[in-house]
Amino acid sequence: MGERFGDYEIEGRLGAGGMAEVYVARRAGPEGFVKRVCLKRVLAESESNRDLVAQFHDEARLCAHLLHPAIATVHELGQVDGKWFMSMELVDGMDLRSLALSLRGRGATLPHDIVFYVVRMLGEALAYAHALTIDGKPTGLVHRDVTPSNVLLSVHGEVKLADFGIARSTTQTHRTRTGVVKGKVPYMPPEQALGEPLDRRTDLFALGVVLYELIAGRRPHDGPTDLDTLTNAQRGRRTPLRELAPELPAEVSTLVGRLLASRPDDRPASADEVVRVLGALPTARDPRRALALLVEDARRMRQGAPSTRVRGRRAMVNVDRAAPVDDGPTEIGGERPTAATASEARSSSMIQRAIGPNRALQFAVGFSITLVLGALAFGALALVLGGDRITQALAEPPVPVASATPVDPPKPPVAVVAPPPVVVPPIAAAPVAPVLVEAPPAPAARHRRSHAHVPVADDASPSFGRIQVVVVPFGDVTLDDRPLGRAPLTTTVEAGRHVVVVSNGGAHVERRVTVEPGGTQRIVVDLVEME
Repeated sequence: MGERFGDYEIEGRLGAGGMAEVYVARRAGPEGFVKRVCLKRVLAESESNRDLVAQFHDEARLCAHLLHPAIATVHELGQVDGKWFMSMELVDGMDLRSLALSLRGRGATLPHDIVFYVVRMLGEALAYAHALTIDGKPTGLVHRDVTPSNVLLSVHGEVKLADFGIARSTTQTHRTRTGVVKGKVPYMPPEQALGEPLDRRTDLFALGVVLYELIAGRRPHDGPTDLDTLTNAQRGRRTPLRELAPELPAEVSTLVGRLLASRPDDRPASADEVVRVLGALPTARDPRRALALLVEDARRMRQGAPSTRVRGRRAMVNVDRAAPVDDGPTEIGGERPTAATASEARSSSMIQRAIGPNRALQFAVGFSITLVLGALAFGALALVLGGDRITQALAEPPVPVASATPVDPPKPPVAVVAPPPVVVPPIAAAPVAPVLVEAPPAPAARHRRSHAHVPVADDASPSFGRIQVVVVPFGDVTLDDRPLGRAPLTTTVEAGRHVVVVSNGGAHVERRVTVEPGGTQRIVVDLVEME
């Protein structure tokens, strides 16, 4: 583009979010000094929004104190012609979501040892950030947006946690309004969705979702709607990871279960446990080097070159354990998608390993060549037979390790800026999220039952029908003056006219419905829109 912006020359636009746009830029100095950076600039339409500008300032001030190899660095906060910007570390690579989608589009997933390495590095970043103090005072920092889109991977195998734009800490001048929830629903623990107090264990839940997703090829709690997803998370309804990846080490499966616990007290106390468990797993190669090769391969494919690391159903990452890792300059140029897909393809199985160095094969080939040379001294027939056998052995196709169901190729990505967080404004706090259950028919008044113990009704008979009640975000339901419990729920009723009342705090909504024999009346009450 060549646009001048203060001391920077903008090279190209990477993308935009709800508050800012991001560019690749360079800053020149004396004697040929040039520094390429990621330039994040507040959108023109957001400059008059004091809350957004204050949030931008908070992010820059907070990140200036975060100095860790697994966290993207912020260099500068400034203003040019009334436009606020921050200069950040530029990472030469891509984000984790882009890499996972690139592999999945070719029927593959990240090998487990690379997954463990990436999540361990994120654990180190979170452990550092959660313990951050400024002037000797704890910041109580919570990232609130730990997702694959906010994890940057470099061609040198580095892992960087980025985008602290909605992080919460005691240093903030901007405060989230009461009743407003920030974050992305699939990675959101129940307490975050309910607007309850958050701490470091909120980020650990999101990290557990990332770990599950990278291994299984899909997120653990995804449902048809955001409400279904949140309900699944609250109830712990997900396919056990060991069923999707039977080869997974037991300690990893146990760790994922603890990270995804619906109650914060049941999760690990800190990210140090994640680092300890994953760091203790044996590995036959350098996972950082293997990651670097996969990122470089995915970037080459993005530029139109054929893959050299993923063929058929497995990722072929040949890494010598003693091979050094290139610790060259770190840059951010990675591209990233602007929004999460509505659903993830279910993996039938995972790539359990990538092909590493095979010393035995090298020895066998060398020994075979020696035999062939010896055979030359005894006659052409031995040469032909020996050559045929060697050729057949070397040309034998590799045994498939695992596969994942391909999905549509990812949309052209953009980098660094994650999709704007989902804002879920609840009406009133509740101890638990609701679950869709069946309530049995009853002729007269019944005592109120806990929604966690409502029995399931039989299928409706011809003289009965059903009423299904869905409330956003939640509410208590009364049917014909009979309390049923918390929505969403489904109950079997006699065919005919019925009165349904939904209550949440001071809000009361009445609906009159007629249920046909064998039919279902669905009632949806959106208390958010009614505010």
